[in-house]
Amino acid sequence: MVLVLLSLRSRTHEGAVALSGFVQSVGYAITATIPLLFGLLHDATDGWTLPLGLLALVILIGIPASFIVARGGTIESAWERRHGAW
Repeated sequence: MVLVLLSLRSRTHEGAVALSGFVQSVGYAITATIPLLFGLLHDATDGWTLPLGLLALVILIGIPASFIVARGGTIESAWERRHGAW
């Protein structure tokens, strides 16, 4: 789904490459640390309450983020509004 959203948020190949490079770098960094943190919290607390609370927090953060990602417009349009011609 993320790869489809990348193509929907860009109108040129260059825009898709720039957006993909940023989003995938940040996304992989986040997804690499969450499972490690989940396991460390489980070991430290000897229970599932805190790790599942972390999971709920990640989901709650993801809900407003999905509304931002799903709104209309392209990355090139946002760039042109702020900096001029792409």
